[in-house]
Amino acid sequence: MVLPSATLGRAIFPIVYVLTAVSFLSDLSFGLSSPTAGQLEFQDRELAMFMHFSMCTFAPNGGCEQDTACRSNPPSLFNPSGLNTTQWMQTAVDLGAKQICLTAHHTGGFALWNTNVTDYGIKESPWMGGKGDIVKEFTDSCREFGISPCLYFINDWDCWESNDTAPVYVQKQLDMLTELLTKYGTIDRLWFDFYGAGCTPAWCPAGSFPDGWAKVVAHVRKTSPSTLMLPGPDGCENPSESGDGIYPVINYINDTHPDTLGHVEHCSDGVPNGNYYVPHESDITIQNPGDAWFWHEGHVFLSGAELFTHYLTTVGRGSTFIVNMPPNTTGIVPEEFVESVRVMNTAVKESFGADVASHENISATCQDMVVVIEAPNGAVFDTVMMQEDLSHGQVILSYTLEVRDTSGTWTQVSTAHGQTVGRRLIDLLPASLQQAVGAVTAARFTCTSHMGSPGQVATLSKISLHKLSPPPIPHRTVPLQSYYSTSGEDTAPCAFRDCTIYTNAGYTLVGSEATVLNNGYADEPGVARVDLVYNEAVSDNGLSNGSSVFQPSGYKNYGSDDSMYLYITPAPGRTAVEAWYNAVKKDFWALASNKSRTSAANSGYKMVGVLGYGLEL
Repeated sequence: MVLPSATLGRAIFPIVYVLTAVSFLSDLSFGLSSPTAGQLEFQDRELAMFMHFSMCTFAPNGGCEQDTACRSNPPSLFNPSGLNTTQWMQTAVDLGAKQICLTAHHTGGFALWNTNVTDYGIKESPWMGGKGDIVKEFTDSCREFGISPCLYFINDWDCWESNDTAPVYVQKQLDMLTELLTKYGTIDRLWFDFYGAGCTPAWCPAGSFPDGWAKVVAHVRKTSPSTLMLPGPDGCENPSESGDGIYPVINYINDTHPDTLGHVEHCSDGVPNGNYYVPHESDITIQNPGDAWFWHEGHVFLSGAELFTHYLTTVGRGSTFIVNMPPNTTGIVPEEFVESVRVMNTAVKESFGADVASHENISATCQDMVVVIEAPNGAVFDTVMMQEDLSHGQVILSYTLEVRDTSGTWTQVSTAHGQTVGRRLIDLLPASLQQAVGAVTAARFTCTSHMGSPGQVATLSKISLHKLSPPPIPHRTVPLQSYYSTSGEDTAPCAFRDCTIYTNAGYTLVGSEATVLNNGYADEPGVARVDLVYNEAVSDNGLSNGSSVFQPSGYKNYGSDDSMYLYITPAPGRTAVEAWYNAVKKDFWALASNKSRTSAANSGYKMVGVLGYGLEL
C-alpha cells in the first residue's frame, strides 16, 4: 500500500509502508543454502563472553599468553584461591551475553576438568586437593543462569602430549572431547582454535594435524550431533582479534562438503550464492591496548564506551561479538572489567532497547522492496537499524538508504554501509547530513541487489529508527609499562613528532620512559593528536591528508600512505575540542568504519579520536 502524499511528514504515529510487497510466499529459499537450527541460534545470540583461564593465568613472571614453555609449568602452579563460577555468570549477564566460552583445554594442554586421559590438569593441581572440576562448576552455573555453555578446545597444540606418536596423540584429543561432550550435559559449542591448521613438533607430533581434523569433526558429529563447531566447519572467526567485524558479511562459502577443510578458522570475504552457510564471529579481549587474553595484573583495559564502539562494528555489521573477560588468580573477573561491560550493555539497551519507529516482517523480491519508515512528529533519530530474516538464507547484497527533511526532499546517505544486511545492520546518519538538510523525518530503504534466483524473496524481520546513546569515555591514568604490543606494525620506529608517545583516547600513561613504538601511547603536553584514518580508509574514501572535513583551526598535519594524523597546536581547551569532536564524529565514523575489508593485509580501521581529552571517534 502506498500512503497518499498529503500524509507525508504529518504523521502523529510512526508510519511504515512498502511500495510493493509479496502477499504470498511459498518458498523463500529459492535454492539458497539455509542455516541449521544451531547456526541460527548462534546468530540470534549476537553477544558472547570468552573466559581465558588456564595455566597461563598462573605462570611465572606475570603469566603468559601461549604456553610455549611446554612442560615447564607444572600443575602445582594452578591454585585459584576463590574461584566463583556464579560471579562469572553474573558478569555475562552484565555484559548482555547469552553464551560463555571457557578455555577448557588451551595451548600447552592443561585440562580444566577431572580427566582420565592426561596427567596435566586440575586433577594433578593443589586446587581442592585435586578433586575439583571447573568444567562441571561452569556448566552447572550456566544452566542455573540459562546461559549457553561453550568450551574452547585446541587440538593441535598440546605440548604435554607432544612426545606421543601421531595416532596416540590424536586419539587422546578424541578421548578428551568424549569426556567433555558426555559428562557435562549438552555442550552447545566447541571453539576450535587453529581449526584446519597443522602444528610444529613442539606442539604435536608430525602426522597428527592437519590430517587429524577430519577425525575430530566426525567424532564430534557422532558423539554430540547438536554441538556447533565454530570456529570450525560450522562457522568462522574474523581474521583479527580487533573487535571490528569485516564488511560486507556474506555468510556463504564454496566447500565441496561442509566438514572438509575448504575453509579454516578465519572468515574469508564470502561467496555470494555459495554452497554452504557459514556465520561470522568477531572477538576482542577487554585487556587492550596490548591484546592480552589471560589476566595480567595492572593491564590497561577497554572502557564501556570503547566496547560500545566495537559493538557497533561487529553486531552492527552482522557478526556475533565475543568479549574476553579473563578471571584473575583468585578465580573471579576483576570488578573494573565488569563495570566496563555494564556501561556498554547500558548503552546498548538505551540505544536499541526501544525505538523511535519500527516495522516488522516485510517480504518482497529485491526489485520490489522499497520501505519507508516515518518518525512521529518531533521525534529525533540518528540511526537506522535493519535485520534480515535468515531462516531461509541470506538474500540482500546491496541497498541504498535515504532520509527525508521537513521540506519533503530525500537525500541519500552516502556513508551507509550499503551492502549486506544480515543478522543486524546499524547505520549511523552523519551529523553533517542532518545539519545540511535540517531535521530528518523519515528513512527509505531500497534493496538494489540480491543473492539467490532472479525472483528471490528477501525478508526484513525488522527495520527501526533509533537515537543513539553512547556512553561517555572516562579519562584514566595507567602505568606506562602496562601497554605492550607484539605485532610487526606496532614495533616499527616512530615516524611522527620525534617519536613522542601518545595515548589511546581516555588514557594517560605515566611512568618511566620505555622504548618508543609507533603505536605506543602517552600524552604530549600541549598537543592534541587526532588519529583519523588507518589502513585503506584514506584512498578508499578519497580523503587526503589535511582533508578540510576534519580540519579544526590551528592544526599541524602529518601523514603517510596509510594513515592521517592532525595535531592541534597549541592544544585548545577541552570545551573547544568537544565541540569539534561532536561535529565530525559521525561523519568520520561512517567514512572510516563502514568500508569493507578488501584483503587480509588491510584488515581494519582504527579510530582513536582526540587523544588526551578522553574522546573517541
